[in-house]
Amino acid sequence: MRVIGLLGITSVVAGFILVVVKLYRDYGFNWLLHRQLWVPATAVLLFAILPVDWIVNLYNVAQVQSGNPAPSVQIVSHQVSTEGILPLVALVDCKDQKIRDGVRAILALWAEDLKSYKGSSYMRTYTGVYRGNWQSEYHHRTPWLLVNAGFSRPGYSSKKPWQRFQLSAYLLQNTLNSMQPKIAPFTENAKARDLAIDAFFDYAYKWY
Repeated sequence: MRVIGLLGITSVVAGFILVVVKLYRDYGFNWLLHRQLWVPATAVLLFAILPVDWIVNLYNVAQVQSGNPAPSVQIVSHQVSTEGILPLVALVDCKDQKIRDGVRAILALWAEDLKSYKGSSYMRTYTGVYRGNWQSEYHHRTPWLLVNAGFSRPGYSSKKPWQRFQLSAYLLQNTLNSMQPKIAPFTENAKARDLAIDAFFDYAYKWY
């Protein structure tokens, strides 16, 4: 919603500038209408191609690192793709223990699913099973863990490897492999992992 709001505000400003240009240059109404239509079309295109999850969580992580823990509720309560998980790696050494353990547990859960990301050193294919809404047996149900929602669409498995390749999944798997010592306690102990996510959920939701 932040990104949509930002693009919307930018569109309004751009539209106002076009009106000023029309009046200053004495252009016709057709000139203005043509360019005004391009403004929302460009905004929609940008939203479609931008890595929105990555941008939003990059901001949330930066806020948490600066001493403002409130955006952590966005991390634990919203569904996110592999590209949105990548910025969370910066919080594995967070000074706040509940956030640190919660993020490590979330990354451990993703590491478990990304084990099915297979292929050669040149091309990898993510063939994980769609997990859906993750639910802890201890406390809550949260919709954020949709690890491979984009990979479960009909006909996906029949596509060629280069068509199934996802750079964010590839980068995330490599990153998680390099930090196994930090997330190992949660990959090896499902109970500890779920409890850590629950504790993070409860802690973060006081800023909801």
